[in-house]
Amino acid sequence: MSDARRWAVALGALGAGAGLAALGFRVAFVTDPLGPRAFPWLASALLLGAAVGLARHPGDDAVWPAPDARRRLAAVVVALLAWSFVLPLLGFVAATTLLLAALGRLFGSGWVRGLGAGLAVSGVLYLLFAWGLGLSLPAGPWG
Repeated sequence: MSDARRWAVALGALGAGAGLAALGFRVAFVTDPLGPRAFPWLASALLLGAAVGLARHPGDDAVWPAPDARRRLAAVVVALLAWSFVLPLLGFVAATTLLLAALGRLFGSGWVRGLGAGLAVSGVLYLLFAWGLGLSLPAGPWG
């Protein structure tokens, strides 16, 4: 079995797991008409579609990213995981500001510019989601 087909199996298992996990989500229709299952089902469908596509056309001449690019991708995944853990502790604006500053630094920006841009973007996102859409976002210790 080629490496691409192994990845297809892994993606398929991840997609099936996301779909099965979504089956257990329950929220009243009036509270959330779309429901909490929408995102996991969408992710599941995309992962399963990618798995099928990769299994059918594995692309034997595939070129893997350079080691530097792989390190950056791994750092992005670590930063996003860290963001998900600090979000309830620091709140949306502070956690997202730090995430965006770290991602900016990872791709060549300075800390000051990254923090400024991160604060601006997270502030706009907070206004959009909290005020515009009426969604509850974690406020952290300042809320």
